[in-house]
Amino acid sequence: FAADEHNQESLPRVELDIRDSDRDPSMAARQVAELCGDDKIVSILGPVFSNEVFASAGIAQARGVPLITPTATANGIAAIGAFIFQANPDFEMRGRAMARYALQQLKDSTLAVLSPIEPPGKLIADAFIDEVKAQGGVIVDVQWYQAGATDLHVQLETMRRRALEMAALPYV
Repeated sequence: FAADEHNQESLPRVELDIRDSDRDPSMAARQVAELCGDDKIVSILGPVFSNEVFASAGIAQARGVPLITPTATANGIAAIGAFIFQANPDFEMRGRAMARYALQQLKDSTLAVLSPIEPPGKLIADAFIDEVKAQGGVIVDVQWYQAGATDLHVQLETMRRRALEMAALPYV
């Protein structure tokens, strides 16, 4: 839709070559290699899954063709090279951004973390914790839970108890 709208109003015209990798990293790598070999291709939008990007981004980087992944979220994608762009922030960036928001916007400097133990929750929580500490904040407690857990009573009680233990003034 955007390309059609652009082509009605602006120059140069944009032509899209849409391909399906079938969520197969080797297929994505073959398609990126083929596209990079075409002198008319000025950039690649995709692949959309992180494992496909890791399999193919090195090819685009080596050939100097910009590759923009709109949805991949794995850590390290943008670090592949100067021609590789990640439009969706990775998990570490999300955790750091949440920590900065809590510290700078909400003005909270003493925090606790409750997170799933599995990725991506753990990756986000670990980055959050690291950023809070780097910015001089205090993490009162960290509690993990398994995916699908519905009763977090024990984790919340433990967090509350540790927060009360750290308080300068007793709370009732």
